[in-house]
Parts: sequence; C-alpha cells; structure tokens
Amino acid sequence: PSSDPTAKMQQFLKERDRGGAINELLELEAFTPEKMLDEELQVEVHRGERDLKCAVCEVAVKVAANRAEKLRQTPQYKDKWQRESLVTDIIVRVCHGDDYERLQQGFYPEVPGNPPKWADNWEIEKGPQGKWSMKRAKKKSKPARPEGEEEMEEEEPQDVAEGEPDAHQMKIMRNAMISLACKAAIDNRLSEDDGDLAELLVDHGDRKTGKELAKEFCRPMCDTGKQEL
Repeated sequence: PSSDPTAKMQQFLKERDRGGAINELLELEAFTPEKMLDEELQVEVHRGERDLKCAVCEVAVKVAANRAEKLRQTPQYKDKWQRESLVTDIIVRVCHGDDYERLQQGFYPEVPGNPPKWADNWEIEKGPQGKWSMKRAKKKSKPARPEGEEEMEEEEPQDVAEGEPDAHQMKIMRNAMISLACKAAIDNRLSEDDGDLAELLVDHGDRKTGKELAKEFCRPMCDTGKQEL
C-alpha cells in the first residue's frame, strides 16, 4: 500500500465517502474555512471585507511595491521586454499565500484558505458602531527556555463573552476578511483600465513611494470615511 498521505486519503474517500459529504467538508475547510463558521460570523466576515477594502488595498500595494523594488535590482529586470510580466507575477500572488502554485495544480493549501502571509502582521477589531478595522499585530516575545528543553507552542486560554468568536475563529475571520478584500481590490480589477497595478509599478515605481502608489491605485476603494493605513 502507498505511504503517500494524499493517496491514502483519496483511497479512504473512494471506499468510505460514497455520498461525497466528507470530501465536501474537507474542501470547505481547505479552501473557504470561513464557510465552516456559524452564520452570524459569516455575515461579519463579509461586513469586514467591505470595511477593510481600502486599508487592505493600501497594504497590499505597499507589499507589492516592496517586492517590485527588490526585483528591480535583478539582472532579469534590465530586460524591458520582461519587466511587466515579472511584476505581473508579483501582483497575481500578492493576495495569496505560499501555496498559490500548489492550488493551481489541485493540491490543498497548507494554511486553510491560503491567505497572504503578510496578513499575520495585522489584527482585526470591531468598533462600537459595528465597523471593522485593522491594526498592526503586537510582536510576541518568546520567553527564554532552559537548554535542552523542547519548545512547545501553547495558546493561553482566553475568556470569551457568550456569542463572541474565540481566538481560532478570529484568526479564520481575519484571514478571510483580508483575503476577500484583497482579491476585490486587486485580483478583480486586473482586467480593468484602472486596475493595471503592474503597469503602475513598472512606470512609476522608481519615482514614487509605496504609500503614493497605494493612494493612487486604491482611490476607487477609499471613499471618504474608509480606514486608510
């Protein structure tokens, strides 16, 4: 028998999951984990997507501009015929996690939903008026441990008010809000005239700061009253 976990799972599903229910749950958990949340929290995810669209757009453009700046130092970038395609490759990945290519090949992502890695640098919070915002996550300092002692990651138990999401649910919600808002602000605009972020970075990335580029590109997302970062 195969020792490959994926092959084992496929064989298990073939033998036991006659109706496809288990496979459907696995796919939900892997690709859209927010759909496993209670209905009330799913509503909050979509509310957060709308509330964070401006802020997420600006952060994502700054991330893309930073990656494009590093690319600008490489020999490949000197070929003007390659520049835009190289930067486009950055743009199509900026709203996605490390498993972008694996998903194209039909594999499951390591992190459910495959959110962008930079999402870990941010926290979300709901204001008194019910509006979601994001702020930089606090850096966690790890206490020193005795030599030879294995490192164990332990989550401190937190008191959660009834009806409020716990830490695990909040992480799923944060990843989903940021991913959905990013895709709406960048991925869904790639074919629009004002959505060619690659052209903007190639033509103006060496003369404008990431903040200036973000303000210009994200203007349609950032109406008065929306959070900006």
